[in-house]
Amino acid sequence: MNKTKEYINELQTIIANVDEQFKLLSEALSNYDKKQQDYLHKIERNNFNACEGYKLAKELHNLRVERRNIKK
Repeated sequence: MNKTKEYINELQTIIANVDEQFKLLSEALSNYDKKQQDYLHKIERNNFNACEGYKLAKELHNLRVERRNIKK
């Protein structure tokens, strides 16, 4: 019976850890979504030259790659 209690305690710990990790990843994903919207608003509302446009596109690309890693 003690082994059963140990297994139950281990499973509860694992579930708590998974829940906490899910919460942290969801918050990180939300932050990336907000940053992405900021970049899209900059692109939508501002005029910029080719160099500035390239920099914005590159920053947006990097943000999307980081966001994709969170989703994995």
